[in-house]
Amino acid sequence: MPRTSVLVGLDEALLRPRSSAHDSLPEWLIADPDDLNCVLDAARGGDERAFTVLYRALTPSLLRYVRVLAGRDGEDVVAEAWLQIARDMSRFAGDIDAFRAWTATIARNRALDELRRAACRPQSSLLDPDEIPERPAGDDVAAG
Repeated sequence: MPRTSVLVGLDEALLRPRSSAHDSLPEWLIADPDDLNCVLDAARGGDERAFTVLYRALTPSLLRYVRVLAGRDGEDVVAEAWLQIARDMSRFAGDIDAFRAWTATIARNRALDELRRAACRPQSSLLDPDEIPERPAGDDVAAG
């Protein structure tokens, strides 16, 4: 299938508001890996619409995976992963299954980096009220 036939009609689908991650993608695009392979080829060649299709198709599963690893920082980690994916996209070689594995590896590495960073700079937690030492109040509040 030629690359352009996969992307025909995606302008309207990509501009339409979406209520879930896949609402803006045509059903045939989600269901058929061969079509995603064509989209991957177009994105690797610099087509922004194709990259948007890949982003919208893969982000929900990446986010679920990364939230298991990094918890509440999952969205930030996935955003950092997509920055690296976009930067290195032209060097990627493989089909859509290899691309999914590659993006998952990048997201996992970013999640591990975030966990290491958090371990080096632990946030101080608030003291439990039971742990605060009792200080007797003086008779004269103004004197302290």
